[in-house]
Amino acid sequence: MMITPTHTHVPLCTCAPCALPTCSHHVARSAFAFVCPPPEEVVGSKERVWVVCGFRRWPARVVLSQDNLNCDKNKFERFAAPGTGRFLVASVYGPATFSPAPTLLFRERPAAPPRHASPPGFPGPLAAADGAWPLQLVLQGTLRSCDVNRIVLKKIVLTGYPVRVHKRTAVIKHMFYKPEDVAWFKPARLVTKFGLEGHITQSVGVHGLFKVHFGRAIMGHDTVCLHLYKRVFPKFVLPDDADADVEDGSAALGLPII
Repeated sequence: MMITPTHTHVPLCTCAPCALPTCSHHVARSAFAFVCPPPEEVVGSKERVWVVCGFRRWPARVVLSQDNLNCDKNKFERFAAPGTGRFLVASVYGPATFSPAPTLLFRERPAAPPRHASPPGFPGPLAAADGAWPLQLVLQGTLRSCDVNRIVLKKIVLTGYPVRVHKRTAVIKHMFYKPEDVAWFKPARLVTKFGLEGHITQSVGVHGLFKVHFGRAIMGHDTVCLHLYKRVFPKFVLPDDADADVEDGSAALGLPII
């Protein structure tokens, strides 16, 4: 039995080294996860970079996180430093691409060259007149997946100190400064640096003090901690964002977006 295709005329975009149909599903956006080795220079999260993934190229703001293989939750990293010896994951928004695909992340230099400036024998807007490139390679890796369900968490620790201690009960200060905040975080679990666990029983006064009941007797020089987590998403950068181009100087690069 012969199967006749429903679409006999499909427009193709010939981009070396491949050809692809310019259908609606092909330009779909997704969240990318790139696995990268430690960089040679410090790279900050939410920094504006140019992503070159396969044959595609677009601006983005990268979010760095740990590569946790034993859990579905990954810790947010404020920056990637050289010499750590561990791989990290860079997350960005971009056009959907099949994995694996080689990926390069470039940082824009502070002083961008003129758009049409190029050294002799090297045409194009990617080279400056003095031979310096306006883009600096900061990360390189491989596309792992296009997964929008990957969880990146930012961890924040609030600390307080006991002012009055009676066996397993203590009054804590300097963690909150309003009774409303104490009531909001009352269901949360508290831990100490010496390994005790407890929960908030009631608020004391109008300046944010509260009582905590622990499983064992607490010492007066212990520190009470409250761990908070927030999910972090990559920053979405529009190609025609005029403000971002003026701020980062990418308008002078003249880079087309593929």
